[in-house]
Amino acid sequence: EGEGGRSGALAGALAAAAGRSFHELSSEQQFLLLKKRLAEYSRKAHKKIYSVKEEVHHAMVCQRENPFFVDTVRAFRDRRYVYKDLTKKWKREADLAAQGKGEYSLREAQSRCVLYESLQLAHKCILNSFYGYVMRKGSRWYSMEMGGVVTHQGGNIIKMAHELVTAVGLALELDTDGIWCCLPASFPENFTFRTTNEKKKRYNISYPCVMLNADVALKYTNHQYQDFAPATPDQPWATGEGQWKTKSECSIFFEVDGPYLAMVLPASREEGKSIKKRYAVFNHDRSLAELKGFEIKRRGELKLIKVFQAQVFGKFLEGSTLKQCYEAVGAVANDYLDILHTRGREVATEELVELLVESRTMSGALSDYAASQKSLSLTCARRISELLGPQMVKDKGLSCTYIIARQPVTDPVAARAIPLAVFSVEERLKRHFLGRWLKDGSALAGETVDIRDILDWDYYIERLSGAIQKIITIPAAVQQIPNPVPRVAHPTWLAKVVTAQSGKYRQNQLQFQKTGPRDLEDIGVPTASACAVAKAPASVSVMPPPAPVCPPVAAVAPPMVSEAFTRTHFGTPSSSAELGREFFRDKEFGSWLARQQMRWRDMAKLRLESEPSAKRLKRNPSAPAETLPGSQTQAATESLSVGRPLGRTPSSARAPRLEVLEVRASPALPPGVLKVFLLVDGRTMHTMRVELARQVYINSRVPFESLPFMGSLGARPVSYALPRRKKALHLYELELDEASFTSESLAKISLMPETEGMYESQIPLLFRAVAHLGTAVALHRGEYSMR
Repeated sequence: EGEGGRSGALAGALAAAAGRSFHELSSEQQFLLLKKRLAEYSRKAHKKIYSVKEEVHHAMVCQRENPFFVDTVRAFRDRRYVYKDLTKKWKREADLAAQGKGEYSLREAQSRCVLYESLQLAHKCILNSFYGYVMRKGSRWYSMEMGGVVTHQGGNIIKMAHELVTAVGLALELDTDGIWCCLPASFPENFTFRTTNEKKKRYNISYPCVMLNADVALKYTNHQYQDFAPATPDQPWATGEGQWKTKSECSIFFEVDGPYLAMVLPASREEGKSIKKRYAVFNHDRSLAELKGFEIKRRGELKLIKVFQAQVFGKFLEGSTLKQCYEAVGAVANDYLDILHTRGREVATEELVELLVESRTMSGALSDYAASQKSLSLTCARRISELLGPQMVKDKGLSCTYIIARQPVTDPVAARAIPLAVFSVEERLKRHFLGRWLKDGSALAGETVDIRDILDWDYYIERLSGAIQKIITIPAAVQQIPNPVPRVAHPTWLAKVVTAQSGKYRQNQLQFQKTGPRDLEDIGVPTASACAVAKAPASVSVMPPPAPVCPPVAAVAPPMVSEAFTRTHFGTPSSSAELGREFFRDKEFGSWLARQQMRWRDMAKLRLESEPSAKRLKRNPSAPAETLPGSQTQAATESLSVGRPLGRTPSSARAPRLEVLEVRASPALPPGVLKVFLLVDGRTMHTMRVELARQVYINSRVPFESLPFMGSLGARPVSYALPRRKKALHLYELELDEASFTSESLAKISLMPETEGMYESQIPLLFRAVAHLGTAVALHRGEYSMR
């Protein structure tokens, strides 16, 4: 089914879904809606809607018995080489004729150049068509294996060439059949050999080409290629059938084009992406050698962008510095922006319309598309049908030429296409249809309808600004050139890239410390090398590792205070006398204050250890993790132990922090019991047996009170939304141990006529344990204190 058919089916499904519940739609409509929502989610979450999976297979394509395909392709390839050589010959003749030294006229030489260049391009198209014919089902030589082998081997050859080019130069653009690169000026390029052959005394080679061909011949030569040699009468052993001869065959060759003067590559407006198969290449005579992928080569694109690109590419060759080059191209961009910002006041109306018009050709008839489907071409076609009659849009291939209007402001761009034909009808019809489509008569208030009052100038400025960003401003910013077109702002992500390249505090190097794997029992124990690193100066790194903890230094003894100082200023412990100036001027005041500060620190630390971690973090969220009790710094002073009783862990003044490492089911345990591995305070690992109750939800048609035997199950009423929009009649939650869950009583309940449905009875116990426990657990404070 074509793209239009798929879009029409989706639009029909969306129209049918309006005002209806999902379960009321047909299965086909549900599938289309689900597919649409899944595509939207994939674009938003994963930035793609297709998952490409590559698998390497082995295949052998043997055409020994019928080599027509291989022989034909080889014949076309060899014929193309002949035409390419003739093209080069007549180009040399044209150069000589231009200098007045050739034996042919300049006109004849140029005509032959055009002829042979056209022939070699025609043979190139035919060769590419052979490969496409191989991949088409129903063709005479259909072979997916052959297509896979060709693409896989071609990709490997291009990768090999890319590695080689990157080692000596810079790769600019990679394609399926070639690579554009920039080599140093000092790199050897062409060599000429003088021979004794009278027909060809000079033999020219390209060193990069020979270098790549040598690697291809070394790695991709077929050493078991067979040719059929028919028998001849002079062979005494001939039987009339001939024989097969095995030889080494390599018919894959690189060709070098160039060198060229310059290559212009656009940038992507999205972060982290690049635009492929879009570039402009210039010869040394400043003529355009090749242009690929830009809007100037496409049909139906905005004429303004086409004219802008036609003028701006040549400006990249101006100037002697990079800044002067971007100033020249920026001047062209500013000229076209002036046309839009001034609303075309300096341009004739006919020329302005020619610049801003867009043209699209519809692949199908208007009746093939759903009425709810929207696009610029469809809007234009429907309005042409209103203006000129339905007979104008009944056939395929309708050419839609339109402009984008500013009104109605609330409508999307796809609904604001105005066909250009409306400006060619009589004034009365023009005003009628423009007022109907614009839904605003302010643009039609004058004596004549001015197209400048109708156009959406912001739309055209945005379109031109996008082209300027890709060709001029983003490449200039990456090359650290000030914005040559200040009215076109940089994307928000570009500032981060520019700062990373030229910022004052940019990161110049990364230093990593390579350490071997450590045993689980060594977690928390500082090593000698770690202590040495802790004393070394800090180095630049992506994320500073936590400082390793060395053995603690001996505690400093608190300063002593004499009894006379205490008796003089404090008297008895129960004295409430105020402290005077003499207390602060006493020579022992400093020792007393230092002693009190150490005491206050110990009290604060003990108070922190006795508080829950959540309350502690809520009071001081900026506190680093290394300063909290039970952190890696504290745990490093105590070695990790496995199996220590949980009640004898250090820091017993507080409840331990338990982190769940793994939940495991074991056949050695009773049914319904799981083994949980816990990390206590980051240094002690324990295993516990956890018995979880099964939770089952019963949607009953009658209350459980009317069923006497249900009271023993401990059911409690709950209020939840059931899946698939089922109505909750009398919803009850049952918590059952494993024995009751596997008994026949639960099966009997599900078969009762009073039971509408049973939910969550198939959830595995391991999944319920992970969902219930999470990543951390805590002990019951009362039971922990008793223990």
